[in-house]
Amino acid sequence: MKKSAVTAIAILLGGMLLGGARILAQGTQDAPPSLNPDKKQAQAKPDVTPLTLDSPAPPVNAEEDAAIKVFRAVPVTDVAKKDQAGEDFLQKYPQSRYDSEVYI
Repeated sequence: MKKSAVTAIAILLGGMLLGGARILAQGTQDAPPSLNPDKKQAQAKPDVTPLTLDSPAPPVNAEEDAAIKVFRAVPVTDVAKKDQAGEDFLQKYPQSRYDSEVYI
């Protein structure tokens, strides 16, 4: 390689490094307050209950559990009967915890 080509590559790489450092430094100054630890600002906490594994499960409904057992008892090979049992279940329990199982 010629000496002028090596010099040109070195200048190009140096410029890229300096430009990248400038962009990174500028990015932390313009970051929103929630992302910039230097600029602390009081933020209101939302009225949201966090979801955790310790959260209690929804209450169990004995009638709903009995109805899903009826749906599960219908053989998959009897498509018309399985479909009707699913429709009946979803009509009676539209917000059921088992709805995804019935829709499959």
